Amino acid sequence: MFDFATLILHSGFPVVESGVKATFGAKMKSHLAQLVKSFALETRADNDLIRLSSGRLSRYYIDGKRLSLHSETMHECVQCLSQLIMDGCSDGIVVDAIGGPCIGSDAMVGALLYHWGGSRHIFRGFLVRKEEKKHGKPERVIGTVKPGDNCVLIEDVVTTGRSSLDAIRQVQAFGAKVHRVVCLMDREEGADELLANEGIDLKAALTMKDLGLPPDVGARNA
Repeated sequence: MFDFATLILHSGFPVVESGVKATFGAKMKSHLAQLVKSFALETRADNDLIRLSSGRLSRYYIDGKRLSLHSETMHECVQCLSQLIMDGCSDGIVVDAIGGPCIGSDAMVGALLYHWGGSRHIFRGFLVRKEEKKHGKPERVIGTVKPGDNCVLIEDVVTTGRSSLDAIRQVQAFGAKVHRVVCLMDREEGADELLANEGIDLKAALTMKDLGLPPDVGARNA
């Protein structure tokens, strides 16, 4: 069987170095925040709240796909995420693979692998399906990741962290290790604590505060 996922989920060049310094700073954060507010932030009236993946209702919706499926915003997303991932390398952990849950991270994972394709940093890539397929290869973890790999999970927006943890469990069952979750946006609704309890670090390019919005504002349980 021709496995197209194996072909595209690989950056293709050696070698990951430790000691790489991250340069994700205030200027990059400010620019990304402006893009999020311009492209991805949707504000609802109190009588028209939107249901989040966590099941909660909120006035504020951040559509990560509007960031990852536009050339201008995707370029900035890749710059920010790559620096946060490199920060993981500077912690002394050699990152072997990056990936994330379908479909929120698909475009970003592909773009990051392409971004590193001509560099000295090699990364394998993977995606985590929400459920097994009923045809072809049924596995939930697909791509070039190998058992024993040190991995970074990529997300667009995290809320409670439960969906990230589900993907992490699948990667662990596959035999790889997730040391860090890197996301564009943390809604600050418990993901950092949930992941910390599992020994996993969460690094977010932005939080609600960076958009001038306090966490949980307008949000309530359904």
